[in-house]
Amino acid sequence: MIHELWIKGQYLEQIIERRKDLEIRVGYPRVQAIKRGDQLCFKDGRGRSVLVHILDIRQYPNLSLAVGQEDPNRIAPGMGGLPLLNALGEIYPPEKERRGVYVIEFRVISTT
Repeated sequence: MIHELWIKGQYLEQIIERRKDLEIRVGYPRVQAIKRGDQLCFKDGRGRSVLVHILDIRQYPNLSLAVGQEDPNRIAPGMGGLPLLNALGEIYPPEKERRGVYVIEFRVISTT
């Protein structure tokens, strides 16, 4: 199955450069539908996209545990754990975080 998710251009660029291979999202139905072995197309607002193969998807009850268990540099290259946690907290306030936190591990297949 092929899924689609929007992603900011700077993060798409990190994926294209093969510096980012983990993505954190909260458990919206579209994210919950993603399974190991599926394909995912990340798209930005400028028409660029990257097709990836899902190696694994891990669920955590909150952002703190996810950032503590995963390598922050694979999520946001160059950003340490605490700054990453703060940035994610701004994107996903507590009411969104309660949906569950998903870490998507992937390998790039192709870029356009």
